[in-house]
Amino acid sequence: MILLAPVAIVIGMWFGRKESRAEGKRKLPIPWFMVGFLIASVLGTYLPLSEALLNGLVSAAYIFLGMAMAALGMSVNFKVIRTRGGNVFLAASISSAVLFGFSFLASKFFF
Repeated sequence: MILLAPVAIVIGMWFGRKESRAEGKRKLPIPWFMVGFLIASVLGTYLPLSEALLNGLVSAAYIFLGMAMAALGMSVNFKVIRTRGGNVFLAASISSAVLFGFSFLASKFFF
């Protein structure tokens, strides 16, 4: 979890390089929700939280995640996905099938 922040900063600097040259200013494009992840990690590691509180926080996280996924799903235009993303879905399906096949064979031969 802690490696998430440095990796995101490096990737943000890498992708922001071209944009900053065009605008003439240096701005670090990082997703600010990662600050919340890091704070939650630190609090969960160093604060003695009760089991009931942790269960409540996990339930709240599931609810918020479900709300975010529903919000994303309501704004999806499936016609655009079908016309522009057909090849991507085909490639993902083929690679998933190949990965499944390799995993199945590896589990049969080695385990």
